[in-house]
Amino acid sequence: MLRFTPDYLDEHAAKAAFLAHNDAVRAAVDPAGLLEWQPGDGWEPLAVALGVPIPDEPFPHANTTDEFRAAAGLDDV
Repeated sequence: MLRFTPDYLDEHAAKAAFLAHNDAVRAAVDPAGLLEWQPGDGWEPLAVALGVPIPDEPFPHANTTDEFRAAAGLDDV
C-alpha cells in the first residue's frame, strides 16, 4: 500500500492520500493503543501515552509552512 500519492504537488491528491493513510492506520491499530495527536495538543498527551514525565519546557513551535516549503524546494510551486 502506498502511504502517499506520487502526485504530491497536486493539493487535492496529496490531501486525499494523507486522509486515506490516516484512515488505514485507524483501521489497523487497536484504538486503545492509538494516540490521535495534533501539535497544538502540546507535551501532555505524548508524555502520558509514553509513560514519561511531561517536559518543563514549552512545546516547540517551529517549521512554519513557509520554512517547510522552502526546505522542500516548493517556494515557487
